[in-house]
Amino acid sequence: WAGWPPAAFEEAVLRWFFDHIDPLVCPRPTAAAHEVAYVPSGQLVLKNGDAMRKGDLLLCSRAPGTESERLHWPQVRVVGELKSNADKDGRDKAFVQLANYVREIFGTQPQRSWVLAYTLCGAVMRVFRFDRSGAVASTPIDIHESPHVFLGALKGFAMMDSEQIGFDPTIRWCPYATEQVYDPTIHFILPSLPDPFIVAGGTKYRICRSFLVRRYAISTRGTVCWRARPFDAPEDSAWVYVIKDQWRAAKRDIEGDFLSRISPGTTGLPKYIWHYNIHSSSGTVVDVAGYVRGHSTSVHPSPQTLPAPPPLTNTSRHLYQTGHLLQNRIKTRLIMSPLGQPLLSFTSYKHLLLALRDAILGHRHMYLTHGVVHRDVSLNNVLLHPTAPHGFLIDFDFAISRFRPTLSGARFITGTFLYMAIDVLGGLERDAHNPIHDLESFYYVLLDICINYDASGTARSP
Repeated sequence: WAGWPPAAFEEAVLRWFFDHIDPLVCPRPTAAAHEVAYVPSGQLVLKNGDAMRKGDLLLCSRAPGTESERLHWPQVRVVGELKSNADKDGRDKAFVQLANYVREIFGTQPQRSWVLAYTLCGAVMRVFRFDRSGAVASTPIDIHESPHVFLGALKGFAMMDSEQIGFDPTIRWCPYATEQVYDPTIHFILPSLPDPFIVAGGTKYRICRSFLVRRYAISTRGTVCWRARPFDAPEDSAWVYVIKDQWRAAKRDIEGDFLSRISPGTTGLPKYIWHYNIHSSSGTVVDVAGYVRGHSTSVHPSPQTLPAPPPLTNTSRHLYQTGHLLQNRIKTRLIMSPLGQPLLSFTSYKHLLLALRDAILGHRHMYLTHGVVHRDVSLNNVLLHPTAPHGFLIDFDFAISRFRPTLSGARFITGTFLYMAIDVLGGLERDAHNPIHDLESFYYVLLDICINYDASGTARSP
């Protein structure tokens, strides 16, 4: 490449990139409300993140005329990391640093099925695709020996539509009388755009763009919850539903299957509305093994075409996975009501005890009537009911049926550490987790609140 700096320090490489490469791979549209552009973050930490982090060369959505404004993680479509030395390619330090940036993207854009990223170590490029089971890497690309591959990757990033860049194909919006896949990087810079929606069971639901629940993590269920209401409800109407998306382990039971057994009005449990596995626009089930890892394009080939990655160390083993380590995950959606409040919103100790009582009644009903053991009772999984009764139990992600003939497929003991029963912590067989252990967890929830919070739910020193 002409003009390539003799010493590939970050500042020199960025100057070369914007002089020679950017005009080729990212032309600017005219008279557009938004554009996709490669942007150096410089020394400024990106806003809206979980930690103080910045990428080196990012592909972002932005409004024209905002070139000088500080970037936010919700704008970022693809993240890149620059290193001066080609010897750093494939090393853990560069990979883990890149993974930290990807973690911020998954945290602020949890609708993603994957996040694309790259490293440029000296003149050696490597492309990564991170998903909810880890990451897949390309072979090293020498940008001087394979300039067409280098340009193709960067231009491919910039030209990808919302589904190709990794956004959920079932979350839609109608900007110009035509449905499109919802792209939160665009909605972030143009907040006046219409709210997104989904269709489930023949019913259309409008989604509030702010999240009730999300997680800053990569290899995880990636649970995200939104407020929702009927699509044609007035703009000032209340959000009455909760939409919960997650990447469940393929061998796990489906939470919606358990909740669908509940009769409406059962004390201590949410009201089931609908659940289903999410499908792509082509009808393919959205899962890691097929839809994500088998979703071939020029810049993220399928795992079968890739050589074995470099040897793993303890720091990267859970992120950088080879095929035989893959834990397949399936994206599942659950719709339920009501929209509860955190347990710590209780107004008195009596209110707290009544809420816990209701949740225990719900737990009892699920076991005695449906043979379901919850296995993850915790502070966050008991909510206050907005009306009557007082509380209810949620999050049956790790629940099992006591009638099942085989183990659950989980790799570790199940539960939230702070509230796990002593026997479970001691290494109990997975399916030996029984309702008594859950009752012990309810006790630890109460104990935690009594020690660490006052009568209004405000944190205090023990």
